[in-house]
Amino acid sequence: QVKALAEDCSNKKTSIDSLKQRLNVATKEKSQYEQMYHKAKDELEKKDLKLTNLESKIIETECAMTELETAASQQLHGLAKESRQALETVQKKLLLTNDKAEELLTFVKALTGELQHSVQELRTKIKQAKKMGELRAYKKGLSQESVQLAASILNVSTTDIEEILEVEDDEETAKTKVEFEKDKEWLQYIQNLIESQ
Repeated sequence: QVKALAEDCSNKKTSIDSLKQRLNVATKEKSQYEQMYHKAKDELEKKDLKLTNLESKIIETECAMTELETAASQQLHGLAKESRQALETVQKKLLLTNDKAEELLTFVKALTGELQHSVQELRTKIKQAKKMGELRAYKKGLSQESVQLAASILNVSTTDIEEILEVEDDEETAKTKVEFEKDKEWLQYIQNLIESQ
């Protein structure tokens, strides 16, 4: 019986040693798993912190983008308003300039017409003065008796004789016509110049 008990104790001791070895192995594995757990937990905490920082940066970036968009929109609105005001000012100045240009054109047209008219009147007066001078000089060479004699021969009045003496010659008439045509050409040239510019 003692021998049987001794064998039983020996077997139990062997079993206990085996269990101790398995416990040691399990303890080591537990320690390894705990280390892995703590390591994973640390990494997870770091990643959570990074994620939190990243979310904060995203929010800050979105706020900054919103502010930029608002500022850009305000600037664009301001620029558009300034551009519209500047354009309106330019348009007003352009209309004023056009009005001034029209006034200038009207003035130049009237001035050129008046100049042509004045030149023609002056030429007419010069010719009349020239004719009157020539007529006086011619009449000085003719006595009243000669005029009366010519009137009786032609069977006309002395007034008719004086009108006959005042008639322009063909050369003077042609010269007057040429001068009139030149005046018309000059006036037309000025009109064309005004219309082209």
